Amino acid sequence: MKKNRCKSIAINLLLLTAVSGVILVSFEMGVRLFSDTCPIFKVADSEVYIKYAPGMKARYISQANPSVRTDIRINQNGYRGPEWDLTRAYKIVFLGDSFTAAFEVPYEKTFVAGVEADLKSRGEDVACINLAIDGTGTGMQLIQFERVALSLKPDVALLQVFVGNDFVDNSQELNWKRYYPYWTQVDDELQLLEPEIGIPVFMKLARYSYGLVYMYNQYRKLRIKSVNAAVHMECPELYDETPPPAWERSYALMMALLERFVAKAKENGIQPIVLIVPKAEQLEAAAFPQGYNPRRPQDSILKAMAGKALCIDLLPLLQEETARREGPYWWNIPHDGHFSEEGHAFVKSVLLKYLGNDKTDL
Repeated sequence: MKKNRCKSIAINLLLLTAVSGVILVSFEMGVRLFSDTCPIFKVADSEVYIKYAPGMKARYISQANPSVRTDIRINQNGYRGPEWDLTRAYKIVFLGDSFTAAFEVPYEKTFVAGVEADLKSRGEDVACINLAIDGTGTGMQLIQFERVALSLKPDVALLQVFVGNDFVDNSQELNWKRYYPYWTQVDDELQLLEPEIGIPVFMKLARYSYGLVYMYNQYRKLRIKSVNAAVHMECPELYDETPPPAWERSYALMMALLERFVAKAKENGIQPIVLIVPKAEQLEAAAFPQGYNPRRPQDSILKAMAGKALCIDLLPLLQEETARREGPYWWNIPHDGHFSEEGHAFVKSVLLKYLGNDKTDL
């Protein structure tokens, strides 16, 4: 009798496992066939904490605008773009977030690739190396600079700042990602805090399952909504002349991070450049209510960097070009916000005024 009961339990467990397997496989196939989901490209790294999976090739689909689809190739170093050619006489490294990683357009259409192609067409022996990782702020990019870029011995290091979320992404107080490291100021000195947790196992497994990615994306949307300060695409505090204390500290931290980047670059004989990317809403300054300064992020950075490094502020340049074209959405992708191919071409044209072996004294 006991033997029959054990046999019955084993059969039921096998049936439950089989049914569960069928449900999971069906869910996975359904997500792959009918949802706009793509795999996660990022992996944990012992040196820089987060980078892309070396050698990965996959189709990227924008979650904000699923019509945006791009075939992405990650090089063996764990960054977007071709394998690095470090034999070139003149090297430029680009640090930044999703605006520089630019998964929304083919790599040859990015401003990084465009700068390299144009400089080579002029006879320059140049390599443009893209170290950008989407979803990171200035603090994470400083780690990339100190632990990766410096070893490449570049001539120029360009750090792209997106005012729309970098003030949040840099701040342990304002950001919800506990698996990222954060810089903090202690007695006017920057100190790096290790992540509170490792990259969740769920996210690691999500690299191989579209179903898990779909579930992670739903969790992420709910998590961001539950943390008011992290909804950085609509944060009025960014422009408030008298913001809450946490935002004042995020501003001070941003300036300290940029100052460290510039100082480290100059110590190593590297020309530092800061490229400031605006939020689309900043182009409509008249829409801002009284008491809010649409230029506060840019003005704060320009003031802190005055006399220290070249800062390229795209906001007035984009406002001028948008007025000339008499229409929005030429430089960014509707419902997505990242640079379009036209936007990348425009940024490339701006950067070429400052980059090149004949422009080392900026």
